[in-house]
Amino acid sequence: MDRILVMAVIVTYLSFPLHARLESKDKSVLLDELYRNAQMENQLSWLRDGLMLEKNAYALPAEVVNTVNRIVSVRYSSDYYQQSMLSSLGADLSIGDLLELTNWYDSPLGQKIIRLEMMANDPTNKSRVQAYIDEHLSVKLPRSERVLLVEQLIEALDAVNSSAELSAGISVRAQKLLQVVMPEPDHKQEMTDKIQIGLEEPLIREQLQKQIRQLFLYTYRSLSDDELKSYLDFARSSTMQHFQRSQVHSLVQLL
Repeated sequence: MDRILVMAVIVTYLSFPLHARLESKDKSVLLDELYRNAQMENQLSWLRDGLMLEKNAYALPAEVVNTVNRIVSVRYSSDYYQQSMLSSLGADLSIGDLLELTNWYDSPLGQKIIRLEMMANDPTNKSRVQAYIDEHLSVKLPRSERVLLVEQLIEALDAVNSSAELSAGISVRAQKLLQVVMPEPDHKQEMTDKIQIGLEEPLIREQLQKQIRQLFLYTYRSLSDDELKSYLDFARSSTMQHFQRSQVHSLVQLL
């Protein structure tokens, strides 16, 4: 009897680390699948676009612009971005969350929404998006029921606050990069990034209110009402809420 009890204890003891290793492996596989299917690396191009300096857009020496852009390219590499994002998501999301998210992004509607979001947020499509907004949405909005669905989606995704936080972070980081490359004599006490972001966020948030509504109306214009309602339901789920917060947290930390 004692021998049986000892063997049971040994088997139980050995099974714990094995279970932990298997769970870790499963989580890693799901994280990779989510990263791929949600096309999360595209966020990196949007991040870089906000930090890169356009040539001839500023009264700056060419070598300053080139140096800043080289720093951005190295600092925000694909590998570094992926490691940072997966680490944050892995800490914040359970296996259950990851299963639900991968199933969503594997679905026909999930993939359709990803395609629409990628096209709308692609920096190379800026002029096309703005032209549509100026021609259609600035003149007349869609029917009120449709606008209400879009506004509810914006609220569910916390799009205004998240975008304001990221935009302020990008603005502050861009200023810091420029100061590193081309420092100016300043005897004032330097504000911390957190304080500076806090000062810029309210101003950016006010500007974004109307812009985001127009962008969402443009992005999801080809979805039916039923498809938009399905997306809204998922956006309101605790899983999607965790996912959104984790992405924003990771992006802010990356900056």
